[in-house]
Amino acid sequence: QTNVPFFASLHGDGKISEVARMARLQRVMGDEIIMHEGEAGKAFYVVVSGSIRVLRQSREGGAPLELSVLHAEKYFGEGSLVLDDRPCMATCVATTQSTLLVLERDAFTAICADEPAIRAELRIKLLGPACSLTDVLAFPPARASFAEFLRGEFADEHLEFLDVVSKFVDLQSSLLSSRAREICDRFVREGAGRQINIPDQQRREC
Repeated sequence: QTNVPFFASLHGDGKISEVARMARLQRVMGDEIIMHEGEAGKAFYVVVSGSIRVLRQSREGGAPLELSVLHAEKYFGEGSLVLDDRPCMATCVATTQSTLLVLERDAFTAICADEPAIRAELRIKLLGPACSLTDVLAFPPARASFAEFLRGEFADEHLEFLDVVSKFVDLQSSLLSSRAREICDRFVREGAGRQINIPDQQRREC
């Protein structure tokens, strides 16, 4: 069991055990810099003990601004790993002797590849309203909120259509033609029971 949100979201004890095998412990001294703002991110860190200051350089060029202090079970370093290799957005410095659980970039990327909902959750937290629709659809709580919004707008057929088409691509070739007609009749043709909004030219070609 774990109270770290990143690990708590993993599917099954087997996945947590896999992470444990891939991770390593790193001990740092007080005032030791773990990552520098503006540099490429190298790893994902979880605070096991001690505390870490998160600092960002002032725009005026003065003393760095303290954004937060992270204690046990908090994590950092994920930003540059999930945001298309953006540089680190802050400098992280140990306030006291601390112990960190470290997942190197390749290990972190492999985990996120198997657990797209985790990657999507991290991107949503980091980007807020600027996150992509793909992120929203991959993270179940966000998807549920989006589906509720569409129902309120009487437009939830679009999400249903997306789900149906996503499954369509995995069908055996012998079933593709008949299933395509069913999808077209249900969602695309003029007057269809769950008609979606698409350009008229595309609708006529169906």
